[in-house]
Amino acid sequence: MENFTEVRDSAQGLNMLQGNRIDYFIDHAGTLRDAIKRIGFDAGAYQVEAVIVENVYMAFALIEKGRTLAEIYDSGLRKLIASGELQSIFARYDPIYSFANRTGE
Repeated sequence: MENFTEVRDSAQGLNMLQGNRIDYFIDHAGTLRDAIKRIGFDAGAYQVEAVIVENVYMAFALIEKGRTLAEIYDSGLRKLIASGELQSIFARYDPIYSFANRTGE
């Protein structure tokens, strides 16, 4: 993608889409559904497609700070999975991530 516009939240993306300021935007399915309901967006004139169903990855820069942040992220995520806390978080919002059902690796 050469040109993209970052939006602050789903509602802003939907409003920009409706105002023809963007052609599409990518969002998490549960977050998008919530925003559609919350702002009363008429999604009937739009096409919604699942682009990524699973295997979402965090990316870090290939520099020392990026490697350090990746280690912190990986360690914290393993702890959240092992404790069951991550599964609880996803269950509250949108339980589509199968890795949250694992007990840890």
